[in-house]
Amino acid sequence: MKNRVSLCILAICGGCILLKSCLGSNELPPKEEKEGDGLSSPPTQKVDPPSFASLNRGLLTTLRIHATTTAYRELVRPFRSTVRLGITHRGSADVVLDLDKAEVEQGIAEGRKHVRIILPPPRLDEHSIGINPNNVTVKITSSPDADEYSQLRDRLFVDVTQKLKTTFTDFDVQAAKAQALLVLGNLYAQAGFKDVEIVWKDEQQKPQQPDTGSDLIKQGGMQ
Repeated sequence: MKNRVSLCILAICGGCILLKSCLGSNELPPKEEKEGDGLSSPPTQKVDPPSFASLNRGLLTTLRIHATTTAYRELVRPFRSTVRLGITHRGSADVVLDLDKAEVEQGIAEGRKHVRIILPPPRLDEHSIGINPNNVTVKITSSPDADEYSQLRDRLFVDVTQKLKTTFTDFDVQAAKAQALLVLGNLYAQAGFKDVEIVWKDEQQKPQQPDTGSDLIKQGGMQ
């Protein structure tokens, strides 16, 4: 009887040991701590805002204007019907500020840093004027050959380009200045500059009048 009890105890102990070893083999190994775990990330390094010298470079497009222009020519051919060709073109051009010519004056006004920027007025960028083939409508009579059509079309394109330059030159300068202030306000505000005064060179020599010769740009643009 004692021998049977002993064998049962041994069998139970052996089963427990075997079960424990099986369970232990399924346990996941302890997670290795990665370098830096539990530590706060290092503070971000403060970045200084760009200077006015770095901002005032190149041409800044402040306004895009559109116009529709038409041109017409005809080609008289002996003993053949006259070819008449007309073109309608919708073109666009950019009004820009030449920031390379900006004059920057910095000082202190009422205890605050004040920046004064003198700029030439917005101007038309003639390099942005051209023929867009996707915006051309052609109307033609008769049936010219390929060379005749090409010559007539090229002359019309020259006419259209010249008309566009004439039309775009007469743009609304005051509207372009107002749009320029919005663009410059956002540009300087995003760089962290406050109390920026814009002075237009074409108005600088005029008698001092309220709200004519300069504009103060507050943080966040015009308000």
